[in-house]
Amino acid sequence: MRKLDHQSRKSICHRFRSYIARSVPQREDLACSRWLRPIAHLVVKDDLWRFKRDAVARGVAIGLFWAFLLPVAQIPFSVMQCVFQRGMITASIIATFITNPLNFPFWWWLAYKVGNALMGGGLAYAPPSASVDWLDWALSIGKPTFLGMVIFALAFSAIGYFSVKLVWNFRVLHKRRTRRLRYRLIVEAGSASATSS
Repeated sequence: MRKLDHQSRKSICHRFRSYIARSVPQREDLACSRWLRPIAHLVVKDDLWRFKRDAVARGVAIGLFWAFLLPVAQIPFSVMQCVFQRGMITASIIATFITNPLNFPFWWWLAYKVGNALMGGGLAYAPPSASVDWLDWALSIGKPTFLGMVIFALAFSAIGYFSVKLVWNFRVLHKRRTRRLRYRLIVEAGSASATSS
């Protein structure tokens, strides 16, 4: 049963990695993008694709920021910012997936609620009717929604940045403790065999 659990975990990890490999554009794809053509020579630099703690944390923060700030073109903007702030491009692109066409209406609704509460809560959300001008309706809900999305962008990017740092430090400490424990067990086993002989 334990072996089956291990196999199923490996299978899930393998499926996730293959999904990421299919979904995340590679550096050559990004270099050919018309959005990124002016900085294509910078996008392909190796240090923007390396798995380092600070670069990953910056990449996640940048990706989450643009994921909430823009409903479209999140990846090109996050890549541009990664180039200039030395964030990991892959982490940034993956972080933009937190918002997508399926859940963006929910985030907009929640952003409207937050923004409206911060603006005094005087606006009541009502869907437009035939007698209401669509532009007036969009502008009336646009200000609180934009305010809410800016707040989400700033809050989630900060949470993402510090979460990556925290998890990374925890993993490093865990590896060190495991290494020390192994070393201690080896030393104790060696001293026990020496005393028995």
